[in-house]
Amino acid sequence: MDERERITEENYLRETLSFIDERRAECTAQLQRIEENLRSIMQEQREAGRDMVRDFDDVLALNVAYTEIGQADRSRIETERQLLRLQKQRKSPYFGRVDLLDEGDREEIYIGLHSLRDPKSLRHYVHDWRAPVSEPFYTCDRGAASYDTPLGPRPVEVLGRRQYTIENGRCLRMYDSASFLRDEVLADALSAPSDGHIKNIVGSIQQEQNAVVRNGTDKQLLVLGPAGSGKTSVGLHRLAYLLYHRRDRLRAENVTVISNSAIYSEYVAGLLPELGEEPLHQPVFEEVLSALLPGVCTETRMEQLTALETDPRSPRANALRRMCGGDFLQKLSERIDGHRFSCPDLWAGDVLLIGGEELTARMEAFRPVSFPAAAEAIRREIRHRYDNYLLDHREALVTALLQEDDVDGMQEAEWRLQNRFRAWTEEALQRFEKLNHIHAEYHLARLKKELGAESCRSEKLSFEDALLLAFLRLKLGLAEPDRRCAHVLVDEAQDYSLLQLFLLRALWPESEFTLLADLRQAVTEPVSLAAEADFVRVFGKDLRVLRLPKSYRCTGPINALAFALLSETDEAEYFRRAGEQPRFIRTEDPAKCIRELLLHRGEGLCGIIVPTASAARRLADEIGETEGLQVLDSPDQVISGRVILLPLLLAKGLEFDRVIAVDAFAHSRKGTAEDRRRLYLCATRALHSLTFVEGDALPEVYKAAAELMRTE
Repeated sequence: MDERERITEENYLRETLSFIDERRAECTAQLQRIEENLRSIMQEQREAGRDMVRDFDDVLALNVAYTEIGQADRSRIETERQLLRLQKQRKSPYFGRVDLLDEGDREEIYIGLHSLRDPKSLRHYVHDWRAPVSEPFYTCDRGAASYDTPLGPRPVEVLGRRQYTIENGRCLRMYDSASFLRDEVLADALSAPSDGHIKNIVGSIQQEQNAVVRNGTDKQLLVLGPAGSGKTSVGLHRLAYLLYHRRDRLRAENVTVISNSAIYSEYVAGLLPELGEEPLHQPVFEEVLSALLPGVCTETRMEQLTALETDPRSPRANALRRMCGGDFLQKLSERIDGHRFSCPDLWAGDVLLIGGEELTARMEAFRPVSFPAAAEAIRREIRHRYDNYLLDHREALVTALLQEDDVDGMQEAEWRLQNRFRAWTEEALQRFEKLNHIHAEYHLARLKKELGAESCRSEKLSFEDALLLAFLRLKLGLAEPDRRCAHVLVDEAQDYSLLQLFLLRALWPESEFTLLADLRQAVTEPVSLAAEADFVRVFGKDLRVLRLPKSYRCTGPINALAFALLSETDEAEYFRRAGEQPRFIRTEDPAKCIRELLLHRGEGLCGIIVPTASAARRLADEIGETEGLQVLDSPDQVISGRVILLPLLLAKGLEFDRVIAVDAFAHSRKGTAEDRRRLYLCATRALHSLTFVEGDALPEVYKAAAELMRTE
């Protein structure tokens, strides 16, 4: 890049910032006018006494005033949103540029987090990263490319790409990309300290990640990738992309991001608003379950996992393996949907309206596919039979009632007739429910017997029983599915049992799903998913699978160790960012060792990861008072400290600048596949520094990984 071009770039940045300042001034003035208008309307209301309703004219005047106030308030909110966006753009208006040759014309497309356009001249200073014309920036370095338009793909030639680092309105660095993304810039982005929240990656989206982000066609999508491949970021950026391109039919309130802990929800909560979208609905799974089982006291997922870890070969664990293995749940769904209904005889007093066998045969001919639809069709038919009989024979029935000694007049006869038919109808409906066992508790007891599971003696319903009960309620039509939700994102999907995913599918039957998973992190057998085929069981053969093969999060030495612990060294693909070698410290006093390590922890977030929640509480007592230390032993908590002590299962999906792993090898000494996945999970939480603190020597089964650690 020569000096002349550098000056041109500086002028363009200055021009862009000047336009932003103009727009900010316009928005500020507009906001003042709106607020003055609001005050004027309210003052006028008070002076005219229109806040008092005396007659219909006052009602009309109030309605007009409220309409004006509502419109002004919406304008105020939108203007404030624009002003906030412009303030952010003032700091960094764009991060990239792609030069296109389009039908002989050269276009310089500047790309940023948000679009910046002059409404008067229609000039685009900056294009939104999600705009179709921005796509070649992510897909091509030089040469032939295309982007989508309403008329179809538009072929262009990419003449070059340029990237910028702009902070507080100053360009700190710019360069032409000789490759898709320069390693040193990516390394800088990855080396930045963590603040406990996920970051946007619009300026560093890689080609394989872009293929997922801009996938707008697959309704059911499974994204597989190792820890640090950017699955969470990519999944959320895909939601932002879909919201941008489907403004007419997809809104933030129709999108759900579900997780297993409040820790994760807090971690990702700010990304969509940063990308210019409204906050999404982010329930924790247990909140979804509670809504389906109002008033039912249930065990938590963490309590279930603790019980399974305490006794992995218990009758309960074995029943869970049978439930989540094979095709038990598919057969359960098919059995319910294929149920052949029996109808009761319909009696109105001593008059048989229709026999049960005849009604069953008639209804079978019109049977819809699903159990709830079929059951509701029969209920409607039962009500219809009684209503029609009453309509056809009302006069004779009223006359007969008037002959009874205790009936006093026509009005009472009518009232009694209505009550009798209401009671007969309700009795017939109850007999129908009983004949067909339309009670979730009945089916739950039957299924537990089939699975050989023990009956629950606790006041709490076990987590798996609660899942089955909620699933049965949906399948039997006793709970309503949510048909308003249009898209569901499930991160850390490998941590969901097969039953959890079947439940989510039943709850949101018309929704699209984006599933993000790393099968290497499936460490809670039998209630986690370690095979791609498990997802196909739930979402069918139309499930599209895309892979993010490369890990970017950790330093090269940490990644090398993590994959060696899995015995997948040859298959490992990761960004080789420079960093210190992981440490293995053997000590008789872990608490003292940790206190010393914390004295030199540096900036950023530090995670102390232990095997279990009880171990976290015990270690916190041993460490004692430490500045910034926060103990996370429940999925309901959120991160507020700078030194986080937490069990391994709550660290899922999170990242820390420094990780101190305590007794990780001692807890995984057998070297089973699940043991190795636990160690991999633990190691890949670290961005820059990883230290293992152990009371014993490294187990023999992991000797191959010893040379990748500095032993002390």
